Amino acid sequence: MDTLLIGKKLVVFHRLFNAVVSKRLKKTDIDKYYIILILLDTSKEKLTQQNICETLYIDKVTMVKMIDYLSSFSYVRRVRNPEDRRGKIILLTPKARKALPRIKKVYSYVIDIAFKDTGKKEVNVFVNKLNRMNENLQDYYLK
Repeated sequence: MDTLLIGKKLVVFHRLFNAVVSKRLKKTDIDKYYIILILLDTSKEKLTQQNICETLYIDKVTMVKMIDYLSSFSYVRRVRNPEDRRGKIILLTPKARKALPRIKKVYSYVIDIAFKDTGKKEVNVFVNKLNRMNENLQDYYLK
């Protein structure tokens, strides 16, 4: 097996997935970083920029640019973290909350397209394997 092929296919899938999501959401005034909105919406706790960095394995500079972008379109806002004055909590705005049902619907639609002609059992096996691969890499990365 060509191990480089796995990485390439994952990169291509990531880019295609995001391209299809953006195409379906072209009437939205943002064209990227939807995953941050979904992450903020589904989190049981308030997330800081640092939490998002750690969850998505994004460096701090990139995260600041992403939050700046979403903030410039009034989808998120930063508030001072009362537990750490240097940190910022990222909150969804009413505009983001209004857009989220459509964004989530598009994500579900694109996932359905990606897994077309794939049985539910196969999808579950794939997701479980992908989770295991992520855990393996996280274990290695955090050493």
